[in-house]
Amino acid sequence: MGHADGLCHVYLHQDAGPEKAVRVVVDSKIDYPSACNAVETLLIHRSLLRTLWTEVASALLNAGVQLICDEEALSAIPQSIARANPNSITSSDEQSYRTEHLDLKLSVKTVDSLDAAIHHINTHSSHHTDTIVTESEADGSKFCRGVDSAGTFVNASTRFADGFRYGSGQR
Repeated sequence: MGHADGLCHVYLHQDAGPEKAVRVVVDSKIDYPSACNAVETLLIHRSLLRTLWTEVASALLNAGVQLICDEEALSAIPQSIARANPNSITSSDEQSYRTEHLDLKLSVKTVDSLDAAIHHINTHSSHHTDTIVTESEADGSKFCRGVDSAGTFVNASTRFADGFRYGSGQR
């Protein structure tokens, strides 16, 4: 068995619940960062930058993840967090969203809507596994219908694509 390309995404929808969002994003990145179904890009709805993004960024940084952020996500990280993690937060460029990091690195991009997230994923992903964190059943369904990937999930870690049982730590 060889490695399959895995440029996987998690999209934090505007109504994503904080606890669920943190669990899904962190597990999607740190469970096995070099796996083909580990998240490589986090898409975050603009309305979450001053709220949920702070929690998610803190949890990722505490887990040892380097954040490679667009200008908006970068500027939304509180200065106290940025000062405490000077080597773990950097600016992104367009190549960041085409890179399978295979490490504890995560590209972060701000989007305006579910449609923008779907467009970004369909343009940049490897069509392996992508997930949305949302409380909206209709928008979760729209995401799964709109994203052209082998696995699309709602409120589940991208690592679930490999038979991972969420929360068990066992394979």
